[in-house]
Amino acid sequence: MALSSVDRDRHLDVLRRVTEHMAVGQRLDEVLVTIAEGLVELAGYARASVWLLLTDEDCDSCREKPPAMQVQKVRLHRFTFSPEVNKLEPAVHAIPISPAFIEKINRDRRPLLLNELAQWADVIAEATIGTTIHPSVPQIIDALTEAGLKGGVGYPLFLHDRLMGFLLLWSLREISEEESGFLEVFALQAASVIRSAQLYREVERLKDQLELENTYLEEAVREEGGFADIVGRSPALRGVLRLVQQVAPTDSTALLIGETGTGKELIARAIHAGSLRAKHPMIKVNCGAISPTLVESELFGHEKGAFTGALQRRIGRFELANHGTIFLDEVGELGPETQVKLLRVLQEREFERVGGERPIQVDVRVIAATHRDLQKDMASGRFRADLFFRLNVVPIVVPPLRERIEDLAALVAHFVAHFARTLRKPLTGISRASLARLERYSWPGNIRELQNMIERACVLAPGSVVDVPDPAASAPAGESTDEESETLEAFERQHLVRILEQSSWRIEGPGGAAERLGLRPSTLRSRLHRLGVRRPVPTGG
Repeated sequence: MALSSVDRDRHLDVLRRVTEHMAVGQRLDEVLVTIAEGLVELAGYARASVWLLLTDEDCDSCREKPPAMQVQKVRLHRFTFSPEVNKLEPAVHAIPISPAFIEKINRDRRPLLLNELAQWADVIAEATIGTTIHPSVPQIIDALTEAGLKGGVGYPLFLHDRLMGFLLLWSLREISEEESGFLEVFALQAASVIRSAQLYREVERLKDQLELENTYLEEAVREEGGFADIVGRSPALRGVLRLVQQVAPTDSTALLIGETGTGKELIARAIHAGSLRAKHPMIKVNCGAISPTLVESELFGHEKGAFTGALQRRIGRFELANHGTIFLDEVGELGPETQVKLLRVLQEREFERVGGERPIQVDVRVIAATHRDLQKDMASGRFRADLFFRLNVVPIVVPPLRERIEDLAALVAHFVAHFARTLRKPLTGISRASLARLERYSWPGNIRELQNMIERACVLAPGSVVDVPDPAASAPAGESTDEESETLEAFERQHLVRILEQSSWRIEGPGGAAERLGLRPSTLRSRLHRLGVRRPVPTGG
């Protein structure tokens, strides 16, 4: 039966209104709800649903299922349906589909207009031949018939030559050929908007990943400070570089051991640069700078809703480092639960995001670093023995500056040249007296302390020759130059106080202590609290 002019105009108006609501840029679930509910509420259909051809990996619902329940091949996934007719059919979300049926739809490119509901059983049988039909599917026909439905039509959703899925409509009346023609035009528009939503979701995912990668890159550039070269020719340093050349081409895990400020990150970057993974990123994680409550989310990512504030899925740093290298700085600061998960990654090359159930496979080389005595921590139960042995495949001890003092002159020349460029000052070097003073000092803060001291001297230099004050004289009261009488904590405390004094006890902002140390302000405050460092109270006069 043909549509009357009134019905035709009303039908066109309804489809126009539904199309207007399918705004480009909406999320996929919003688009599908708009299509299904709009056709039910505005066009008067009893039921509308959208089925998309996807792998389970591309379906948000199926991706969360345990691995044993996942089917990676393409299936038809129902994303939404009108709430009013949920009772009309069993809870079927995904069904397999025959490749031959897809070829037929691609060839014919015609809607399936079947007002005899019993014929849908034959369509389902043809669509699923050679596959395992979901046991609930045959019940759909009986449920729809009992609900009094008389008309049904299925529209292939094509975008150019790509079959994306089907739009299924059910009605309490028979659907005419003319009405079907109107709906076919609507299906073309729906396919375009659905594809736009899919692309929008993918762009958002890639955008989030790119933002994370950019954040890590910016952090790496800031912390590296532009000193990409390893400077020095001392026997101690040459021994380290020989180990780097041997271990770099392999995929073996390396553990860098050394005091704070000795340049462990530069050694890690040298290992990565000499490996077969050099064209992929090296992602750095400062395990001591991340809140214990967030460290697992940072390392492994989290799913939307995994905890308060998890408004969207976040990719962890292990995923970002896939096929590359992950550098776990201060690995000794990880808590017991995170140590267990890290051990699993090292053993099985897989993990789950926080709040997720699906294992994620990664191919990552791990380089770890610590200033702690992990063997002592292992004996006390603070660090897992099995994790230590997994990390300690190739141990590399990075010597402190006092054990490679013959490299000091080269390091000073390197830093002065760098700051001459960045400060745009005609600096030529330091005085001999300054160099002699520097060589007598024990350098508890190692190369990082030297870098900061040279920077300060370069900033204050009135001429081309830099004069560096005696570092021992400017050290806090009670500092000893005898390294054997000092603990690592004492060294760290003295170094932090010195940098704070140079920064006028300003922690944040340009030139602040956090920026000079390459730390986040919150991390620096936490360390100051742990070490008991407080700003001296000025005495009034």
